[in-house]
Amino acid sequence: MVLAALFLSPLLIMNSCATRGDVNLIIADLDKLKKDNEESRKREAVRDSLQQEQLKLMRALSADVNYNLEQLTERMQIIEGKLEDLTMRQSEGTLPNSQYNVQSAKTNSSADSGQLKVEISSKKVYDTAYMDFIKGNYKIAISGFKSYLKNNPKTTLSDNAQFLIAESYFNLKSYNSATKAYTTLLKKFSKSEKVPAAMVRLVEISLKRKDLTTANRYYQKLEKSFPNEDETARAKDLITNYRKKRK
Repeated sequence: MVLAALFLSPLLIMNSCATRGDVNLIIADLDKLKKDNEESRKREAVRDSLQQEQLKLMRALSADVNYNLEQLTERMQIIEGKLEDLTMRQSEGTLPNSQYNVQSAKTNSSADSGQLKVEISSKKVYDTAYMDFIKGNYKIAISGFKSYLKNNPKTTLSDNAQFLIAESYFNLKSYNSATKAYTTLLKKFSKSEKVPAAMVRLVEISLKRKDLTTANRYYQKLEKSFPNEDETARAKDLITNYRKKRK
């Protein structure tokens, strides 16, 4: 309003015939213009925010594509190396049946290419299940991780998949299923770095069931195998707090 008054002062001096109604109309127009400008700025801010989110998504997708391309390039280099070695051996006469072995190499190359496609597809299954886990869609995540393990029982991600299945059951408070899943991890992936975390969960589940004996058994295993791990200290705290509450 002050801005409008300052703006109107020279107009009133130049045109003394302006009525009060004219002045009010001009002030109303200026107020509307100010509001329109504010709305425009808000829309611009929203648009900028959406553009930033779109850019982040595009970068994430690009990173995923680059990762897959790097794996594909690495595998193709391995295949080409095998073919070069085979060709050299053939030219030196060190292969008893050159024609058969070259054909075999081509067959192996096709098999390697097919295996690569399977690996990339399996990685997508794992990544999708992991995103479901992060979002709290635990039942869907369990299905995805089980599907991954069915086709990939022994990869660098298999122990993670098994652990996240157990964690999903734990978060769903399905403690019987969680216990089985954690126990499976201990049996099938005994060298996994997830073992201490799984054993802490088994301590926690045992205490939820008021089974101090079982909780102590898992804690003793932790203390023996992982004396300096944070999980061992956490298991000890869980048992100590449980005993305090019972007193």
